[in-house]
Amino acid sequence: MSHSVTFRNLTKKYGENTAVNGIDFSIKEGEFFTILGPSGCGKTTLLRMIAGFNSIENGEICFDDRVINDIPAYKRNIGMVFQNYAIFPHMTIQKNVAYGLKARRLSKQIIAERVDEILQMMHIKQYKDRDPSQLSGGQQQRVALARALVIHPTILLMDEPLSNLDAKLRIEMRIAIMKIQKEMNITTIYVTHDQEEALSMSDRIAVMNSGVIEQIGTPKEIYSKPATAFVAGFIGTSNFLEGEISEGAMNGCTISIEGTLKLELALNKPVIGKVDIAIRPEDIYIEQPQERGMNGTISLVTFLGDYISYEVQLDNGKLLEVNEYSKDTDQLRTIGDRIGLRLSADKINVYDQETKEAIR
Repeated sequence: MSHSVTFRNLTKKYGENTAVNGIDFSIKEGEFFTILGPSGCGKTTLLRMIAGFNSIENGEICFDDRVINDIPAYKRNIGMVFQNYAIFPHMTIQKNVAYGLKARRLSKQIIAERVDEILQMMHIKQYKDRDPSQLSGGQQQRVALARALVIHPTILLMDEPLSNLDAKLRIEMRIAIMKIQKEMNITTIYVTHDQEEALSMSDRIAVMNSGVIEQIGTPKEIYSKPATAFVAGFIGTSNFLEGEISEGAMNGCTISIEGTLKLELALNKPVIGKVDIAIRPEDIYIEQPQERGMNGTISLVTFLGDYISYEVQLDNGKLLEVNEYSKDTDQLRTIGDRIGLRLSADKINVYDQETKEAIR
């Protein structure tokens, strides 16, 4: 059994610093939900409030319809996996995993059955009599996950659990966590600053910045249609350009981009004046220089296998990143090449310069 989780005007302050600022949203039962943001944005504070490790000064947290503000941490039936594993070094793997069950005073038979079952699921049963120091980082992380899940929690909290692993192990553990989460259908709240983890693992993502939620959506929504300039800059790579609208209308207006390229775009609201334009490197296409187009010179070439990343210096001095995919061209351009750039109009995001909110 899992719970939905609801936050109502949740706030947490440390002196004059507001770590969590009036958060309101809900996480569905059985959902893999990621809280993503830079260091210091408040994501771990929020996770610790759910766990009961941090007090709640204003607002409410509900599991289903039950307010849990005053319920002590040990009564919330939460499993938690930490960045540093927190495995007891003096206990065998079997005893580490059994620890939470013993604290619940279950019978020896039930403890043995549950421990065997979860060790089998995590593919570490053969290591049950070893000490943690005899295991690799990935195996230790599986132990930490097994210990969190063996108590049959209604909610699983994970705080940067893969950050200490190397790149290959991180991918392996991502897949393992996703499979187990779906198999157990457990509501999972995952905290990370790693956007690749968030995009690859999550049902939905909340992007957090300075204590507030900037956007909640599916990985595709967050990546393709970032709601704010911060999200556009934090998720993936975005090129930011300056645009200007001389006459605005919702059904269509002309935007001058960097004073050279003019495009007809529809907006969410009529705007006149300067705006910020964001576009991904894969949504810019290289062509021959145009007399009235956006032209520049290649200043750096990085071959990355399936695509080539070009740094392009526009004629006005601004630098852009442009990706050209190996499947689409046999040509490897060189530093100093003069090129023209075409922007994919349907992939352009436009932001109000004052509010930084999307207007397209």
